[in-house]
Amino acid sequence: MIKLIIFDFNRTLFNVEKGSLIPRCLEMLDKLSVRYDLAILSTQKRGRDLHIQKLFGKTKVKNTVIVDEKSTENFQKIMANFDVAPSETLIVGDYLKEEIAIGNKIGSFTVWFKNGKFSKEKPENKYEKPNFILRELNYINLLGILNAKGLELK
Repeated sequence: MIKLIIFDFNRTLFNVEKGSLIPRCLEMLDKLSVRYDLAILSTQKRGRDLHIQKLFGKTKVKNTVIVDEKSTENFQKIMANFDVAPSETLIVGDYLKEEIAIGNKIGSFTVWFKNGKFSKEKPENKYEKPNFILRELNYINLLGILNAKGLELK
């Protein structure tokens, strides 16, 4: 049963090249927040925390975490803050070598948003192989994955 969804920020929720959120991002997060706890993880960059707060201020994302690097420990800290196990967590990201690999190593479910800069990459080991792949990230697609694969709602 999935209780928490952790989203990567850059190139997952935020299109760096266009300088804007992905289409219908806020709508997706608001709808998902009715059924799941949500968190956003991003690496440190000057002013990024304020930028994220401004973009998501009115949504129901309960936790935005800015870290020096994406690591197993940082993902596990987020899960501990929500009191959920890795097996109760869905990690959504665009980079096989970071979010997907870390998520798989700790036993979470992973969704690769195959879009943009890293979309042509291929998994190089078992940890980089996502559980699910989406080319369009939205509420219907995420909910479809959760329902089709029997990952019950909390």
